[in-house]
Amino acid sequence: MINGHEVWRVTVPDWFVTFDEFPDAKDQYRRTLDIFLDPETGKFLKLKTRWPEGVPEPQDTVAPDAATAEYQLLPDKYLGIPSEPPPITFMEALKVCNTWAGDALHAKQIEAVWVLWSTMDRDPRPMWIITLWGIPPIPAFGPREFPDYMTENLRIIVDPEKKQWLQATQRPFRVKVSTERP
Repeated sequence: MINGHEVWRVTVPDWFVTFDEFPDAKDQYRRTLDIFLDPETGKFLKLKTRWPEGVPEPQDTVAPDAATAEYQLLPDKYLGIPSEPPPITFMEALKVCNTWAGDALHAKQIEAVWVLWSTMDRDPRPMWIITLWGIPPIPAFGPREFPDYMTENLRIIVDPEKKQWLQATQRPFRVKVSTERP
């Protein structure tokens, strides 16, 4: 379910990525890919790989819930699902991420949505939003001034018309889980 609505989930086991354009970029994991579709329209809603088997997930943090993620993303807004299909495929958008982020295939988990996106004074327009979870530090961001759990991800907004990245942030980030009992 997404937002209380039933959805179709298509699961692709043993999925991995290679890019002919980037011979040194090799997927670090055999992944299980889940693709979520609207059962009434068949529209793409979300794509997410599962955390790789045998790789421990961070123990003291969790992915933010929807309300926390929405707050962390301000002033960016996701305003709905575009009526038109993307002019570039998810794989083409992932190649854009790989060009900018170095080796996107080092991410332990990949999540993608095709949404109407806006920020500040920009009119809403369809964009690929791809989040790479569980990545090594990115040298372009300089010295690490934040805790690891706030910097182990990268959200890249891919402009499908120009086939290039528009913006990259480390929001939303995982949140600390309190292990203390009251």
